[in-house]
Amino acid sequence: YMALMIKIFPINNILMMKVVNLSLSVLTIYIIYLIVKEIFNSNKKGIYAASLATIFPPLVTYTGVFCTENIAIPLYLLSAYIFILVLKGKKNKYYLVLSGLILSFGNLFRMVALIMIVAYGMYIIIYSKDKIVHKIRNIALYSIPYFMLLFLVSFTLQSLKITEFPLWKGSEPKITNILKGTNIESGGRWNEEDASVPEKYNYDYEKVKEASAQIIKDRLTTTPPIELVKFYIKKFALQWNEGDFGGIYWTKLDVPEEDIIVDVSLEAPQIIYLIMMILIFLGILNRKNNRENQEMNLFYIILCGYG
Repeated sequence: YMALMIKIFPINNILMMKVVNLSLSVLTIYIIYLIVKEIFNSNKKGIYAASLATIFPPLVTYTGVFCTENIAIPLYLLSAYIFILVLKGKKNKYYLVLSGLILSFGNLFRMVALIMIVAYGMYIIIYSKDKIVHKIRNIALYSIPYFMLLFLVSFTLQSLKITEFPLWKGSEPKITNILKGTNIESGGRWNEEDASVPEKYNYDYEKVKEASAQIIKDRLTTTPPIELVKFYIKKFALQWNEGDFGGIYWTKLDVPEEDIIVDVSLEAPQIIYLIMMILIFLGILNRKNNRENQEMNLFYIILCGYG
């Protein structure tokens, strides 16, 4: 994506990336409006949700940051919107194929869509009143196209020697993420010590995997239990107290102080998150609303998966 933007806009590529990010954020807000309007059958609630989305810190701060989430999020939400339309009988069941393809395309930019694949299936199994055969068919209608597109793109990239490994495998074992997360000195964040492990073993996949597992084992078995408990409590707090995941930091990085027109402090986003959390809990406690608009349970399942 970055290479494409640099190719098309050799001079103002950074500016154009921000314009694209802004456009995708606006699209995300509109899709949120459509989803909420559809779930609650209320145009007013759709507008309320869209209004909240416009001040949601990550949608604001990440406009100035190059990251693939900007592309993936509207695709994920569009897939969910089409899925809901099918469940409510407003679209033919074969639109599930389109939902799966869009989700798979979004997954190419941010590979965490498997959670939604599982969530869709759980929702169909738990809440759909169709017969078992029809439930299985509906799950197949979105999941088969999803995996077909993923395998096709991965195979094509490998055949063209663009990537060495399948897209779902990665150049490093997934255990390297766990390795970084167990580093007490860094608070479980990214750190140079653990990031250098693949290079140390010449990027040998199996050796890196074995070495990472051994380091993790040593850390967990040699650290006093009370210290581990303190570490994971601190890590949990660090992970969830910064709701935009560094968006403000990355947006302001290397920008001269005098060029910052509106300085978004860390306190302002925290107030917004607090208000949203209160509204979420009030929504969960509204049992009548939950019974009448059961499609909302789809997002509860998705959030549990990502949480």
